[in-house]
Amino acid sequence: MRFKTSFTRDPKHKDIVTCVAWTSPDDVFSTGDDHQLLRWNLVTNESNKVADLPADLFPTSLKMLPRSQQGKRGSELFLLTGAEGKFYLLTSNGRIEKHVDAHQGAILSGCWSHDGAGILTAGEDGFVKIWSRAGMLRSTLAQSPIPVYSAVWSPDSEAVLYTSGKYLVIKPLQPNSKATQFLAHEGLVLKVDWSPAHGLILTAAEDCRYRLWDPYGRMMFNSSQQGYPITAIAWSPDGGAFAVGSFNTLRLCDRAGWSYSLEKPNVGSLLDLAWSQDGTQVAAACGLGHVLFAHVIEKRLEWKNYEATVTSRKAIALRNVTNDTWEKLEFRDRIIKLSLNYGHLVVITSSQCYIYSTRNWNTPIIVDLREGTISLLLQAHRHFLMASPTGLSIYSYEGKQTASPKWGGMKPELINDHRASLSNDLLAVVDQTDSRGVMVQSIAWNDSFPMLAALQNSRLIVWLYPAAVFSDIELLTRTALERGEGEFGKNPILVSFTGNMITCRRSDGSMLTTSISPHPTILHGYALANKWNDATRLCRLVKDDALWSCLAAMSLAARELNTAEIAYAAVEMADKVEYLQYIKGLPSKDLRSAEMYLLARNTAEAERILLQNGLIFRAIMMHLFSYRWDQALDLAVKHKTHVDTVLAARKRYCEKFDVEERNPKFQKAMQAMAKEGVREQAKEGVREQAKEGLRERAKEGVTERAKEGVRERAKEKVREQAKEGVRERAKEGVRERAKEEVREQAKEEVRERAKEGVREQAKEVVREQAKEEVREQAKEGVRERAKEGVRERAKEGVREQAKEGVRERAKEGEGEQAKEWVREQAKEGLRERAKEGVREQAKEGVRERAKEGVREQAKEGVRERAKEGEGEQAKEGERASEGKDVEEILNLKWEHIQAKIAAEYAKEREPK
Repeated sequence: MRFKTSFTRDPKHKDIVTCVAWTSPDDVFSTGDDHQLLRWNLVTNESNKVADLPADLFPTSLKMLPRSQQGKRGSELFLLTGAEGKFYLLTSNGRIEKHVDAHQGAILSGCWSHDGAGILTAGEDGFVKIWSRAGMLRSTLAQSPIPVYSAVWSPDSEAVLYTSGKYLVIKPLQPNSKATQFLAHEGLVLKVDWSPAHGLILTAAEDCRYRLWDPYGRMMFNSSQQGYPITAIAWSPDGGAFAVGSFNTLRLCDRAGWSYSLEKPNVGSLLDLAWSQDGTQVAAACGLGHVLFAHVIEKRLEWKNYEATVTSRKAIALRNVTNDTWEKLEFRDRIIKLSLNYGHLVVITSSQCYIYSTRNWNTPIIVDLREGTISLLLQAHRHFLMASPTGLSIYSYEGKQTASPKWGGMKPELINDHRASLSNDLLAVVDQTDSRGVMVQSIAWNDSFPMLAALQNSRLIVWLYPAAVFSDIELLTRTALERGEGEFGKNPILVSFTGNMITCRRSDGSMLTTSISPHPTILHGYALANKWNDATRLCRLVKDDALWSCLAAMSLAARELNTAEIAYAAVEMADKVEYLQYIKGLPSKDLRSAEMYLLARNTAEAERILLQNGLIFRAIMMHLFSYRWDQALDLAVKHKTHVDTVLAARKRYCEKFDVEERNPKFQKAMQAMAKEGVREQAKEGVREQAKEGLRERAKEGVTERAKEGVRERAKEKVREQAKEGVRERAKEGVRERAKEEVREQAKEEVRERAKEGVREQAKEVVREQAKEEVREQAKEGVRERAKEGVRERAKEGVREQAKEGVRERAKEGEGEQAKEWVREQAKEGLRERAKEGVREQAKEGVRERAKEGVREQAKEGVRERAKEGEGEQAKEGERASEGKDVEEILNLKWEHIQAKIAAEYAKEREPK
């Protein structure tokens, strides 16, 4: 890779060109001490004067507002600083919108923040100041006793880096924060640049050296001494390279520091360098009035037996090294990005995307692009990713857009190949707002199989199956291969991992190729084809523990438990063999799937599967076996089941280790469970007491309610029995009893009537109505008529008449009198019978009622008693439980819990 430079033979500026800036990939603005603002078009190779600047304005720097903050096309805004101490806000047509007196003396450096919200200036007076976008002073960040020649923003715009003689100072924007200062060069530091892509700092000084630093002040690269002081430096937008300028010298360097190419144009000192947004071109401001343009060419890519090289701005040469055949691909626009991988060559130009297949170089698939500035191109097996300032796009190799990933705080312009990785299913991007340092220096994925190579402390580590972290993390270290130190030098970078060949680049730029065993790639092929018997035979042939570990992880991922059992046995992991045998013996597929996730230590997914299939008991026991007490208790309380099992297991655990329960969640659960247990005991006790009490009450009299109820029911039953029984008795023996009892009743009635005065009435009534109206006379007015005339008649012939009348009345009205008598007797006599018979009926009836009605009475009675006496019983239960162990109250005996657990396991094995 090198620069191809071009510049006009005659300089367009009449004096020194001090600064340049890009507005688009084809347009450049330049200005200098001749007070002219020129615009250069690289397509037509023409330059036009945009405006004349004020005569007292001598520009020192020119920076364009970041593209993400610009509005419509053509509304570019520039920040222009001058030697008179002012900075200007300048439009693309040369109109000055605002100027601000910022420093005493010249402003030596000025730039926009990455988000375009602030302006940084530094000058000869030693001040470093922060301004708003509108030109209002926000703060004076620092003051140096000597002039500040250069200052830049940090990648997150939260700190500022500026020069102070031979030193560099990193000053955070937060007030009262401590600045970091370190010695950078032996001479005066002239230029600094801080890459937002990876955070490395590039410095240039009068000691004729350029150096690389990390944000903590550690030197990463120190160049050899150049022939002249370094006057200009600039990082490429993607951070993959940087340009260095000095007198008649332009150098292209890798991000590690070593040089790609050196150009010697006769243009004087390069005072300013600026990269285009796509990272393919550089513009330089020269001391002789020239504007130098450099294009990156001869970028070379390799994949298997193919080699692609960018020969010019619009052409690519392809070579097949197996048969030494060449293909030349020409394009109508300038080439921006290209990538060769996974059997496809993807070429990005300023307006289109070309997708070539290695099987056919003649008919590419062409996709028109909305945005010509592509900063990143990543490939995967099925699709590729393009990043532009407007966003990310994923395309298939058929040219169809499949996705446009977006997330909060996304900065597409800062994403590079070191911060993003693409697979068939996932896109991984390092969080720009919270990037965390890692110990790994460089990584590379295998082009065909899921193998990962990494450089760590100058040691090469190859994970033969990194997906083992999702199957069994204990196998991850067993699947790793390591190479010793010293072979790759200091700060090497992995370039590619193709097949079993690994290529890395040393810090001096030299390429080093190494290889690994071909057996892992063969094993991956067998696993992808589901040829597990062949994979097992291969491992038995090679007899390598790393290969056996790979087979174990692969078979676990494919749910091939028999193969996994063989592989675990080969690496002597007896515990895993036993666990796999246990999994194979589980009764359901859901349980086996959950246990496989447990083997991979993914408890969240295992719990989800168990709960989704209603296996709550298994989910609780899973947490208990892994001593995740809080999760087990939360699950049991949520589903209101097996809370006693969790509490009993926790209590046994505390007793076994002789510790007190200090977990407030379990203490609270114990107390709540105790109260609920007492309430349940009260309810169950009331039920049992009702059953037992009703039995005793049945013997004694079924309590007061039973007595009252029996009396009422006895009356009702007696009435019914009287009706039914009297009918039977009337048929069987009422006649005889009626005769005898009517005679006695008649005697008693006659005596009463004689006493009351029924003589006269008795004679008249007995003669005329004895046969017909004895009932009505007795009911209507026997008492009144008896007073008038019955006395005399009663004395004389009542006895005879009574005997005769009664006989006749008994014969004629025997049935009616019997019925009337029975009714009266039922009213009067049954009271005595009820008293005498209630006991027997109570004994017999209550037994039946106790059987039939105890349940209803118990329900009704217990409800009333529970409402009336539940509080008292609960209080008595709590008083009684004060002296008991909570375990006894909740029935948490471990033997009982074990029996309960065994019953649950047995229930799972029962056929549905």
